[in-house]
Amino acid sequence: MLSDKEIVCPHNLLDVAHQKKGVLAAIVNAGKLLVLQSTMDAVNENLIIPILIGNKDEIEKFEDDIMFDISKYE
Repeated sequence: MLSDKEIVCPHNLLDVAHQKKGVLAAIVNAGKLLVLQSTMDAVNENLIIPILIGNKDEIEKFEDDIMFDISKYE
């Protein structure tokens, strides 16, 4: 990011999203830390059910660092 300003999702959008069940989402290049952190945030908000695409070793490398259990995801 070029800015250090905090990015905040509007509450009204989150409210609408929370009314729906998480959708399947293909997460490309999931072996990058920022991508995996963003995926974890979306999973924690029940917004998505991720399908992780990328090098398995790279994805698992960050799993413990951010305390995100990916074992139940494809």
